[in-house]
Amino acid sequence: MAWSSMDIFAELPSTGTLTSDGDLAPRANIYDRNGQIVAGARPCGDDVHRARKHDR
Repeated sequence: MAWSSMDIFAELPSTGTLTSDGDLAPRANIYDRNGQIVAGARPCGDDVHRARKHDR
């Protein structure tokens, strides 16, 4: 599938840029009543997307 940043962000001109920054949130293991890991601690991130217009 071919797409451009303008397909997603209508206000972003062809001279703009799109960047993505992500921060990993700390997580802990979840255990069952027998002490066995039910869900392991692994990073889970939230992405923040920023569109910026560049003047010519």
